[in-house]
Amino acid sequence: MILATIVLTSGLALAQPSGKTERQPETPRVSWSIRPAPTDDDFPETLQSLGLSGKAVVICVADAEGRARECAVNARPAGLGLEQHAVEVVKRGRIKANWPGDTPENLSFSVRLPFGSDMIPLLQPADSWTGPTPTPEQIELATQTTDQISASRNEEPSDDLIPAALEAALATEVDPEKAVFIRSLYQRHGVSLRQARALNIRMMARMIALTETSRPLEFALYFHEPEVQEMMREAEAGEGVLASAWRIQTAYCARFDCTVEYPEEPAAPDHWRLRDDEPLMPPQSAD
Repeated sequence: MILATIVLTSGLALAQPSGKTERQPETPRVSWSIRPAPTDDDFPETLQSLGLSGKAVVICVADAEGRARECAVNARPAGLGLEQHAVEVVKRGRIKANWPGDTPENLSFSVRLPFGSDMIPLLQPADSWTGPTPTPEQIELATQTTDQISASRNEEPSDDLIPAALEAALATEVDPEKAVFIRSLYQRHGVSLRQARALNIRMMARMIALTETSRPLEFALYFHEPEVQEMMREAEAGEGVLASAWRIQTAYCARFDCTVEYPEEPAAPDHWRLRDDEPLMPPQSAD
C-alpha cells in the first residue's frame, strides 16, 4: 500500500467580514491556536486503494472556544470519503481571534487540504518479460524477501479480492453507485493477498536476476524511485499488484471524474448564525 500524506495550508481564509474592533489591515482576523495534526489514517482508504490523490475545501463556523462546531465541504474526487476525512482533520484544530476585543464565536473560516500529493502515478502494464530467467537460488531469495516484507506489514494470506479495510470504507464512506462499481472492478481485476504473494515472488526473482543483487530488500526501501517503479512494471509483465491497480484506476476514471484540483468553496449553510457586523475600515490619519 502506498502511504500518503495530508498537508494543511498554512493559513486560514476568513469567510465573514470583520466587526466593530480595531486592528491593523495586515493582521489576519483568525489563525490556528491548535493546528490539526493529520496522520496516515486520515487518508481515505478508497482513495488510497484507487491510487488517487485529492483536494478538499472545508468551511466551518467556530464556537466561543475556537472549535469548529459545524462544517461544510467540497472535495475532488467526490464521493470517495474525502469529504468526511477532511472535516475530521479540521475539527481537531482550534482557531483564535487576532483583533483586539474580537472572539472566534460565530466566525467562519475556510481551509484547503491536499490529500496524497506524494502519490506515485501508476504505470501502464508491460506486455511481456524480456529479461533473464531467474535461477532456483534467486527464486528462493525472492521468496524469503517477499515473506519478510509481508511479515513487516502484518499481511495474512487471504483469497478475498476486496481488502477488508476497503470493503468497510465502501460500505460507510463512498457514494453507493461508486461503491457498486468499485466492487465490480475488484471482482474483475483484483488480486488477493494469496495471489499477490506468488506474483510478487516472480517479480522479485526477475528483478534479482536482472540486477544480480544479493540485497533485494532494497527494492522495497527504494520503492518510490522511478527506476525501481519501471523495473517492477517490466518484471510484472502485465500480471501483478501494480498492473491490477492500474486497470482498476483506469476503468474507474473512465467512468467517474478523477480531477484533482481544488473545488469551489462551499457556501455557508443558511442556518449558520454568522457575524453580520459591517466591515471595519482601517484606522484613518488625523489629516
